[in-house]
Amino acid sequence: MKKATKKTVNEAADWAGANSALYELGGLVIVHDASGCNSTYATHDEPRWDQIPSLMFISALTEYDAILGNDQKLIDQVVEAAEELEPRFIALYGSPIATVMGTDFIGIAREIETITGIPAFGLKTSGMNSYIHGASQAYQMLVKRFVKPSDHHTGINLLGVTPLDHYGSAVHLRRFGAAHGMVSCWSMGCIWQEITDAGQAAVNVVVSADGLAAAEEMEERFGIPYCVGVPIGTAGSKAMSELIEHKKGFLHSRKPGHRIVLIGEPVQMHTLAWVLEQRGWDSFRVVSASEQHVGNMVQTEFEEEIAKAAADAEIVIADPLLRPICPPQARFIALPRVAYSGRMYLNEIPDLVEEAGDAWLEANQL
Repeated sequence: MKKATKKTVNEAADWAGANSALYELGGLVIVHDASGCNSTYATHDEPRWDQIPSLMFISALTEYDAILGNDQKLIDQVVEAAEELEPRFIALYGSPIATVMGTDFIGIAREIETITGIPAFGLKTSGMNSYIHGASQAYQMLVKRFVKPSDHHTGINLLGVTPLDHYGSAVHLRRFGAAHGMVSCWSMGCIWQEITDAGQAAVNVVVSADGLAAAEEMEERFGIPYCVGVPIGTAGSKAMSELIEHKKGFLHSRKPGHRIVLIGEPVQMHTLAWVLEQRGWDSFRVVSASEQHVGNMVQTEFEEEIAKAAADAEIVIADPLLRPICPPQARFIALPRVAYSGRMYLNEIPDLVEEAGDAWLEANQL
């Protein structure tokens, strides 16, 4: 019952993170569920839904099949759809119902690949973890299955660019990447060749925890080093350029405390704390639901624990829907993100990259 919320909402689920990571890549994506999960994703977590077409479906799991089990029906449906749509790959994963059923997505994907000849993979999602858990798996699987090795390395990959965390900054992030010889951007505005060519990069730039597992996988497979951070403001942009040059590093504050509490995606929040430190602030605490533990942070998804972590703060920077559990005496600075409040504040999500980030900081007296 600790996961039950009284005053706030839940983060986007793991299957939504996988959806977001794979959305533009031309694969056939099947969420094994009755209907509610993809409906929630389409109406809340995916701002591209009515702009960019995607082969993203639910299996229309019935109560009868959930009780008695009918994996062959799922296999037959996916095979039929794949023959008609000819996708680049097939991805299957599940909702809480499929988790209770114990559906073996890895085994089912293997059978579908054997039948169709199309690369297929299953992910371990349950709807009980954060979107970062799902997106991380999806990106790591893309590295394992599709990224080609290269003898020549130049430029960068941007890892972890999805609308769940970077809706307001995606265009500017790609511009930053282009200035550093970008090979690929995972995965807003991304074409398939960027994914397959990612092994050519000299360094990976992890701009959200979504991309950390993929960076580690590419370092192990291809020897590509990585750095972690976001080019927030001109100071953050300059610092990230230096990390890219040195092919390592992590932007984060070295002044822990509780004066300023930042709640959200950990890479972005750590970078924002670093930027604020350069501007004369100190005493930072990063709070995140991310299963990927990034730096010194309070890792929790529970409402009561988030409230406790922010209880003594003078300033809280977080999604507007977290305001009800933040201390009334603290100055609350809204930083909306699709992963938390969906489309509710879509037009208020700021661009934090380079000069736009400086403007946001000044507007909020930071």
